[in-house]
Amino acid sequence: YVARVNRDDIRRNGFSSPVWLLRARVREWLHRAIAGIGYPASALLEALLVGAREDVPADLSEGFRSTGSLHVLALSGLHAGIVFAFVSAVLRPVRSRLAVYLAGSALLAGYLFVAGLMPSLVRAVTMLTVGGAARLADRDDEPLNLLAISGIVIVAADPFAAATLSFQLSFLALAGILSLGPVIGRPLEGRVPPLLAVPFAASAGAAVATLPVVLLSFGAWFPSGIVAALLLVPLVTAFLWLGLAWLAVFPLAGRLIGPWAAGLFDAVYRAIAGVT
Repeated sequence: YVARVNRDDIRRNGFSSPVWLLRARVREWLHRAIAGIGYPASALLEALLVGAREDVPADLSEGFRSTGSLHVLALSGLHAGIVFAFVSAVLRPVRSRLAVYLAGSALLAGYLFVAGLMPSLVRAVTMLTVGGAARLADRDDEPLNLLAISGIVIVAADPFAAATLSFQLSFLALAGILSLGPVIGRPLEGRVPPLLAVPFAASAGAAVATLPVVLLSFGAWFPSGIVAALLLVPLVTAFLWLGLAWLAVFPLAGRLIGPWAAGLFDAVYRAIAGVT
């Protein structure tokens, strides 16, 4: 069936709630601020921060896909962890652990609201907030327990989420990192430097755990992603830290340092694209 709609037939009624209007304005401000670093770096940063992938160059997306590294673009623990670490770094002079935790949790909640309730991001935010509360209360913060709690929270809110590919891949990948990663990394101890052995074991654990679902869903598996992640994760982490720093200084000195910042972002972007 094909439906034809003319421009005159469309009415813009606005938002059903002031909350959604606020979200739209925040995302619009983020879009304007990120655009200041210049395209195509701005497209990648917006995809990494708020999950908006519409403007990411096709060749970069294909590079991530063909190297089995598309998960790096998905909002997850890497992104939420960096946001929480950024708050902790800014509030380092504050002596109160509770104040730092509350500020970080509030920012994570706001980040989740602006970026959207994607299963991988909800999982990461839940694990960080519950784990932080457990540490404050001097309780166990076993990662697999936190993973299970986050799964319960998501499925309780939306039982159908468990049938989505993003939910399955997100939970299988982290379960593989936590359970298979140490097993894979044990034979590498003393033979491979820890800076390489630990991320390789984690990447391989995630790849093995998600292999059945990836094969059934896509009919192909890219083992190159295990190696690509060793270079991409540090580069993307640095890119995200630069992006958060840019958002912090943009209101005050965006125009002044814009050209210099654009050159820096472009250099890191080219490094990421080159790895893919």
